[in-house]
Amino acid sequence: SWGTCAILIIQKSPATFFLFALALVSVQLGFTNLVLAIIVDKAAEAREGSKAEQVAYKKDWERRCLKVWGEVLTRIDVDSSGTISEEELLQGCEIEHVSDILDSYEVREEDLLEIHRLMDDGTGQLAYQRF
Repeated sequence: SWGTCAILIIQKSPATFFLFALALVSVQLGFTNLVLAIIVDKAAEAREGSKAEQVAYKKDWERRCLKVWGEVLTRIDVDSSGTISEEELLQGCEIEHVSDILDSYEVREEDLLEIHRLMDDGTGQLAYQRF
């Protein structure tokens, strides 16, 4: 074996001990590094899988939010015209279900009015089917 051979050489020339010790430490560090590389690689694979799950979850969450938002806009549109005026928006914010949903998304009445003003095409109405 390698150890038996090394011991005989070291007995004949004690200075070679350092050479064999250095070789042994290098081999041990190499194996340790290999094991560590495998562990890091597996962790990176798991993280990438987790990222894909997070992206899928976020897309699903956005889809659900848009569905809820569509329901909110439908409830706010009291005259079922497919458009929402500022008055309908303000009245809709007073509906308990709508108010609860807006609160859960941390949307304030002022935010909605500002969005309405920004997206208004000059008619005072906002066609919500575009969303």
